[in-house]
Amino acid sequence: MTTSFTRFVLAARRLPAVVALCLLPLAAMAASATTPASSKLEDTRGDIEQVEAVLGRDTLRDRDLEQLKLRIDPLRDALSKAIGTTEPRFAEINARLKELGKKPEADAPPEDANITAEREELEKTISALDGELKQARLLLLRIDQIADRITERRRALFAAEVFSRSNGILNPGFWTRAFAVASEEMRGIVYLGNDWRTWVEARGGQSALVQPALALAAITVIGLVIARWWGRKRTSRDLAFDAPRLAHALSAWRVFLAGAVPSIAAGTALLWVLQSHDLLPPRLVDLGQSILVAVVVMALARSTSRAVMAPDRQARRLLNFDSVRAGHLHRLMVWGSRVFGVAVVLNALHKAVVAPLALTLATSAVMVLIMVALVAWTLLATKPDEPADTADAADGEPGRALADEPEDDDSRAQRWLRLFGWIVILVSLVSLSLGYVGFAAFFIGRLVIAAILIGIIYLAIALIDAVVQEAMSASVSRGRRVASMLGVSPSTLDVTGTVLSGFTKVVLVAFAAVVALGPWGVHVVDVTSTFSEAFFSLQLDSLTAPVMALVGAVMLLVGMLVVTRLLQGWLERNLLPRTRIEHSLQHSVKQIVGYLGIIVAVLLALGQLGIDLQNIALVAGALSVGIGFGLQSIVSNFVSGLILLTERPIRVGDTIAVKGEEGYVRRISVRSTEIETFERSSVIIPNTDLITGVVKNWTHGNPTGRVIVAVNIPYDTDPDEVRDILIAAACEHPQVLKNPTPRVFLLKFGDTALQFELRCVVSNVDYSLTVRSDLHFSILYRLRKAGITMPVIPPLPEPVPRMPPAISTGDATL
Repeated sequence: MTTSFTRFVLAARRLPAVVALCLLPLAAMAASATTPASSKLEDTRGDIEQVEAVLGRDTLRDRDLEQLKLRIDPLRDALSKAIGTTEPRFAEINARLKELGKKPEADAPPEDANITAEREELEKTISALDGELKQARLLLLRIDQIADRITERRRALFAAEVFSRSNGILNPGFWTRAFAVASEEMRGIVYLGNDWRTWVEARGGQSALVQPALALAAITVIGLVIARWWGRKRTSRDLAFDAPRLAHALSAWRVFLAGAVPSIAAGTALLWVLQSHDLLPPRLVDLGQSILVAVVVMALARSTSRAVMAPDRQARRLLNFDSVRAGHLHRLMVWGSRVFGVAVVLNALHKAVVAPLALTLATSAVMVLIMVALVAWTLLATKPDEPADTADAADGEPGRALADEPEDDDSRAQRWLRLFGWIVILVSLVSLSLGYVGFAAFFIGRLVIAAILIGIIYLAIALIDAVVQEAMSASVSRGRRVASMLGVSPSTLDVTGTVLSGFTKVVLVAFAAVVALGPWGVHVVDVTSTFSEAFFSLQLDSLTAPVMALVGAVMLLVGMLVVTRLLQGWLERNLLPRTRIEHSLQHSVKQIVGYLGIIVAVLLALGQLGIDLQNIALVAGALSVGIGFGLQSIVSNFVSGLILLTERPIRVGDTIAVKGEEGYVRRISVRSTEIETFERSSVIIPNTDLITGVVKNWTHGNPTGRVIVAVNIPYDTDPDEVRDILIAAACEHPQVLKNPTPRVFLLKFGDTALQFELRCVVSNVDYSLTVRSDLHFSILYRLRKAGITMPVIPPLPEPVPRMPPAISTGDATL
């Protein structure tokens, strides 16, 4: 025992040394980890200071600001990665330190020296990590602030360029100044051509053009071979009117690619050959890129229009336009893109020769005027279909002249398109007249790009819908085969395809909106926030709301409401019908999505105005005392509507009877419920009456209903034969259920006849009146065929009115 105790004491004396040896690698690891991290943070700090120094210059252009933005993005990513790596280590060591606890007080018993040493090491490590985290977060904050400053600078530059004001086009000085400086432009072009020739001669002269010429010739030959092969492939696949939807979509894409790819590839190859052989001086590089942009825009516009409009082949046309409208819209797209492309090239040429601003403004004004003329010509050439004279069509019948035929979706879309065209003309002419030439040119240019993008997105959506309909739909054999191959039910595959289709469409539309609205990374909302400084402000006590912020909030509210309606329509038409959800629950889902969309739209609009929701809650709380009694019924109906949509005691399509009214439930809103009676009249009932009152719902549990037919038979008739006739009439009716079976009851021995009742159940209570009428016809026919007559029940005699008693007045009786 003494030996064991001695060994234990020796081992305890060696324990501090062992613990110290174990802690040495941890301390070395912490030191080795913090030193490189600190050096990296110092390097990042130096890069941030350089960016801040450059950002302090006032002569930076948009391209310079974009380069600064590209420099700070990797720094942000590196800092975020470093923070994400350090935070888990910090949390781990902090947890160990908490397990050791705090240092003992001075009057407390001393703790083990090993625990004290380990606590000190952990405190040093956690202090170093905490310092790194704080420095990294501080640098990350500085980067975010720099990014905000860059964004603000780009907004200001863009707003100054677009919304700069000059003389209007109605001012003669606008045009005389442009003609006066045209000679300077011509001299600049001559100098630019001489510079290009000098540049080429310095690189070998004509011998330097041999290799590029051979490369272009080879590319041209290859392109012609591919174009000829593609042309034969196109002509061999003419479509018929009744071709499948997927065939129409694929044909449109073949036309689009055949028209766009050759021109874009040729322009790209030409520019690449010239740049790769160093045949373009720096001043001509931007001009060459602008020419390529013009070629791309014109090729995309022409090919997109031919693919969608198909002016020469109606069988391949995707839009429901006649040949006249399709031809005019196609020509508008083609010539509009050509005018836009020429304007892009001329503006690049003005920039290359450093032309005066007046000439650039004149070029933009001419481009806008030509585009306005093209739009106006198209609107006037494609007159809307004039409705027939209702007075003549009525033929003298009263009320016929006031009846309007319902407008279909295509006519409504064309009407809105025409209205938008006239708005474009008005905005462009007003902007040019007021001197906002840059804004007018930007507006028209964005519309050209937007039209091209809309066409491409329409082609993509048509292809997506065709693929989903023919390869993933449960109603086609191909979709069922795909579902069987994947091991899922056809309905599941159908719903999955619909969801993927909707998600893809949203991504495509969002991408197109960003490209169309935001030029080179600057969002249109940024323009409104910068341009709003030039407008007045509305003062409402302590609330300041700039006019442009108010306009932006209204546009955001309207946009979100439109998105909500589109989402509701997509759910109602595409997604929900493909699910197993019953119709009434589909309506509830649609309504709830609509209410959530309205709430989100209002919150975003208030956020755009800079209004704090907490202040709104305080104001609403203060006003609730005064208006609570006035809004009590509205709030009650609102809550009752939510109860109806969630608990669903009454659903859309149910047949109900309430407060003396009976009919079908057509719509449930948050305030009231619309019921269509059997006379086809609409009754609006507050939701509170449906929750607190008594409601008879014929179809709540199931749509079945009972039909009762009473029959009077003479006493000398065989009752068993009557029972068989009634049961046979009920069993042969297709709407009468076989389970429960129809039954016949002899209810009463009447004064002149036996009273029978046929009771049966129909599959849908909505057809009970029709079934009862059909049974009456069938029973009457069978009884007459069997020679059974139905007694005529005489009407009850009218009661004889009782005379009032005579009134005695002494000697005489009155």
